[in-house]
Amino acid sequence: MTIVGLSPLPQVKSTAEPAAPIRYFHARAAGVDEASLQAAHRFCNGLMRSRGLSMMGLAVPSKASLGDVIHSVYGDQVTRLLDRDNRSELRGTVIQLLTEKIQVRRLNGPVLAAGIAPTLLLRIVAALGVTDIVFVPATSADLETYLEAFPDSLACYPMSSLALDVLAP
Repeated sequence: MTIVGLSPLPQVKSTAEPAAPIRYFHARAAGVDEASLQAAHRFCNGLMRSRGLSMMGLAVPSKASLGDVIHSVYGDQVTRLLDRDNRSELRGTVIQLLTEKIQVRRLNGPVLAAGIAPTLLLRIVAALGVTDIVFVPATSADLETYLEAFPDSLACYPMSSLALDVLAP
């Protein structure tokens, strides 16, 4: 299967049909700051709870991106585990780190993509089982490119009423 209709993004091939289409969400903020990342993380937690899942992905440009903002949202322990093991499993929630170099075959849950260039997004978030992508753009140009590729994406920060309906059981 080839994903079509993504003119600004490269074509990505998948060998298996996904169980359900991936849903797309985004923060309407230019830049990965603490408020937008915290809101996107809470939204991902809500998506996981609404489906009874315990795993999410955290897609960042590289491990070097685990610095200030991500550290302030996730804390010492999670950031240290992500840096050392590419995965954090605390209090029943698994966070899997994803970068261009760190990939997994299967990830059953949403992915928070923080500061990822839209042209790399589908390559980094290529695992089977991804239910949703929550995009936090690094720049306003990245947000425009993302919205051209995924016009049905709903704003999760500031929260739109449509995105809020997604979290309802």
